[in-house]
Amino acid sequence: MINKKEIINILTEISLPKEEYMLVFGSSMVLHGIKKKTNDIDIACSKKLLEQIKKDSDFTLGLNNWYQSKKYPIEISDIFYDATQKEMIKNIPISKIDYIISLKKQLNREKDIRDLGLIGDYLKRNDLLRYEKELYAKGY
Repeated sequence: MINKKEIINILTEISLPKEEYMLVFGSSMVLHGIKKKTNDIDIACSKKLLEQIKKDSDFTLGLNNWYQSKKYPIEISDIFYDATQKEMIKNIPISKIDYIISLKKQLNREKDIRDLGLIGDYLKRNDLLRYEKELYAKGY
């Protein structure tokens, strides 16, 4: 299992062009603060970056057309890349929460259903915190 700091360190080391990729699934949930750790780093990338990855000897074709790194716990594919659905956290391009939700609902695996519960809890906590901040600002 890898945490936020390890994800950031690995992405800094491999130095992919930020405009060509975004984290999806568990690793983006870790950077959002929804969960503490994930098994691997799933990266959705542009077709241009995927062509470069295919030529990189560190990556081999794995399951469902995801390329896997031999050195790092990374899987990369262009399947879920949508540049309009990313934002930056800690200078790392990650999926927006709404996009994570739509992907998790689409895939609907057991782990996706669990993750949707975690996302729901996270959103409730953030809504409550935002409400408390508004009340505090109003002097209540």
